Amino acid sequence: MDRLGDKTKVAVGFSGGVDSTAACLLLKEKGYDVHPVYLRMGEAEDISELKKIANDIGLELKVLDLTDRFNNSVVDNFKKAYMNGMTPNPCIVCNPLVKFRGLMDFADDNGIDLIATGHYARIVKNGDNPVLCRGRNAQKDQSYMLYGLDSNVFERLILPLGEYGNKEDIRNILRTNEIINSEKPDSQEICFLKQDESYKKFFPEREGEFVDAEGNILGRHRGIHNFTVGQRKGLGITFSKPMYVLGIAASTNRVMLGSEEELYKERATITDMKYLGNDISKCTDDAHKGLYRAKVRYSSAEYEIKEINLKGSDLEIVFNEPVRAIAPGQSLVVYCRDVVILGGIIVG
Repeated sequence: MDRLGDKTKVAVGFSGGVDSTAACLLLKEKGYDVHPVYLRMGEAEDISELKKIANDIGLELKVLDLTDRFNNSVVDNFKKAYMNGMTPNPCIVCNPLVKFRGLMDFADDNGIDLIATGHYARIVKNGDNPVLCRGRNAQKDQSYMLYGLDSNVFERLILPLGEYGNKEDIRNILRTNEIINSEKPDSQEICFLKQDESYKKFFPEREGEFVDAEGNILGRHRGIHNFTVGQRKGLGITFSKPMYVLGIAASTNRVMLGSEEELYKERATITDMKYLGNDISKCTDDAHKGLYRAKVRYSSAEYEIKEINLKGSDLEIVFNEPVRAIAPGQSLVVYCRDVVILGGIIVG
């Protein structure tokens, strides 16, 4: 985080949670002129409570309403993806189109040079170029979520929590400063759903067929939005052996089922690629050298890549070993050691 120089004003995305509060504290202790900003995206937190937390650390909270942008860019995309048989990750869409764009707009409008968030990742300089790297905390690392950001964001971004290896260390920063939210639990995965609320509320039931790989009809389901590749439980139908979702065809409203062995694939196709520093020719060359590994969802293990091939406007990723349950709609992110190389949306 050693970035303090002539530019000391920093706008910090502030949710009132442990991470964003700690980010503000750490930046303030470093000598930055910290401006916390609550990015309202739908139903708001208790603003008075957020302002109290900010006041407790000597800061004045500003509120930026991004509700319309969030609904148009994130919620609508989320609904559309599920109706197209995909399993979306809303944070991947929100970060570049809403959260960081809003934070950058606020900074520009208020003469602020830098921005910061409480994400667990690192920005490392490679010469004059900022590089996105994993956070030190492997369990909390969020570099996967940030691959879609533009280079001009990385040039202005500070990630104070990236060097910390333990969440308890972050909570201790708040305890030491006697901040009231030090024990606040981590936020839920889909921020625009209330506690115990299901994403399925967005979709009407539309019955369709379960089929096997040969197209034989196995039964009926109540809507493709209920399923994701790799799913076994909650199919709503019983079989004589374990059956898993292999694929979803929105055009025919069919869900393909099969054995767990059929879930494994050696290839994935991605689209809407984002290259972080390398062009495609270098990526394909380095992949042949065995330098790259990939995650196929945020919580997945990493898999060694054998080849990266350009297929029209898409990329084909070939793995050394078959990978289980590659789900269209999720992001595939490629790493070289700790450095994020590229990412894209899985389409096959």
